[in-house]
Amino acid sequence: MPEPKPPQGPTGEPEEKIENKKDFNFTVKGFNLYCEEKTAEQANKLKTDLEKALNSLSLEEMAILQKGSTRTPSPLYFTYRGYLSTLFFLKINEVKIGAWDASSEEIAQFIKNEVIPTLLEDHNKTTSAQIETTQATSKSVPPTPPLSSQPSLPPDQPPVENSFQHPEENNIGNLEADLEKLEEELDKNNEEGQENRALIERLKGELLQIAEREKERKENPFLFFLVDQMSEKVSEIIFGTTRENVSLEMLGLIGVLPEKPEEFFLRKFKLIAEDKENTFYFTTNGFTLRLLNKKELWIKEDGKNVIDIYNLTARYELFFPDGKSIKKDMPHEEACKLIKNEAEKYQNEQKARFDAQNKSR
Repeated sequence: MPEPKPPQGPTGEPEEKIENKKDFNFTVKGFNLYCEEKTAEQANKLKTDLEKALNSLSLEEMAILQKGSTRTPSPLYFTYRGYLSTLFFLKINEVKIGAWDASSEEIAQFIKNEVIPTLLEDHNKTTSAQIETTQATSKSVPPTPPLSSQPSLPPDQPPVENSFQHPEENNIGNLEADLEKLEEELDKNNEEGQENRALIERLKGELLQIAEREKERKENPFLFFLVDQMSEKVSEIIFGTTRENVSLEMLGLIGVLPEKPEEFFLRKFKLIAEDKENTFYFTTNGFTLRLLNKKELWIKEDGKNVIDIYNLTARYELFFPDGKSIKKDMPHEEACKLIKNEAEKYQNEQKARFDAQNKSR
């Protein structure tokens, strides 16, 4: 048998070294682009691909994108994150591009087929609602009586204030106030204001996301109880983000069912990557099975470089959701059997623990 070649990716190129990753912000054709945890080379590729995609749109299509959603004052912005699919969030005007290696043609098709039709539908609904409201108001609202005829409070009685505050406002009210002050300061310097406007609007969108995640946690307590038991490293491997940023949408992308929170599933990654700690299998409740000797398992198959995960010499290590090792140096069959058994036992234990904690409250 020939000596194994140095590890290469599926295209035959050497595997990328994971180094110097950070967040990047760009302005592309007037839109903000946010790249999360990317190398400079990756971020510049994303910028170029997005610019090509936008250049391929017609003037009419660009005008629709620039108008954005009627549901928020935030302009449309694009983000590249470690998610498993590409999505458009209408209420915060965010286009999430999940695959960082998506081509400019794929991005353009998604904008044309998903983003623009959604925006058009939103504007049509809003216009119709405004027309109906105007018509109803003109027919049903009586004329306003003169000020002198309106009732007033006694002079010694203070006006009644509405003390109710929505829970989301309580959580993010201070941050919103800080952003408003920042906007006022930036308005004093018009050039700086324009340069930083996209950043402020992105922060506003992220505040809305925080409020949405708080709501999701309240409505799905056991699902997020399991997420909170994971280490940050495990959360990064499975979801591509920290525990506090995990959303119900991300859980859905790996197959978690909110209506059946007691169920868990075994999943696998398409690629065994260094930035995922060479994880091949994982469970939705946080177990990860990592390949230990990836470099020894590269083979040629149909002209492509692939990893022979079923090779008798392949060795795996299983980790708890908290990141602690359970057992290492296992062959494939033993490792797959162990991850299923451990994950099932763990799920039952955590459900009992969760129920006991909530019963005592």
